[in-house]
Amino acid sequence: MIATAKEGGLRVYGLELGGRTVDVAVVSDRFNDQLRFWVIDPAGADSGTPLTEVTAPEQAFLFNPDREAVDEEHTAYGLAVYQPRPGTAYAVVTQEGRTAIATAAIEAQGTAFGYTAVGRIDMPGEFPLPDGTTWVPCEEPGVLPQL
Repeated sequence: MIATAKEGGLRVYGLELGGRTVDVAVVSDRFNDQLRFWVIDPAGADSGTPLTEVTAPEQAFLFNPDREAVDEEHTAYGLAVYQPRPGTAYAVVTQEGRTAIATAAIEAQGTAFGYTAVGRIDMPGEFPLPDGTTWVPCEEPGVLPQL
């Protein structure tokens, strides 16, 4: 199963957390260049609390080496989740203002969810054409292509 969203959340089904199976909402946190997680409790909709945040503390930045770089705002942006088999989930995240893609394994970390980096790919920002010219998707000075 693959789900995608831009500036929204996605649902991952059937992950184990603290001895129970839960569905989890996953969102990209652009301010912190990270992913965040909430357990979904359908019964909680009646009481007004269908979501409980379960993001593990001290998660790594997805694209940046430190807070100073995060503050430059080229952070986690678009998000997709992939579940290759029950109980396993991965996130694929694009970087704002860049052609980078990060992949991360979503996993329980104690009583919360976090992620470990699986890889990063820098896609091309320009493409050769058959006539020998080069196509660049962004022509505004200082603006780079973004996936």
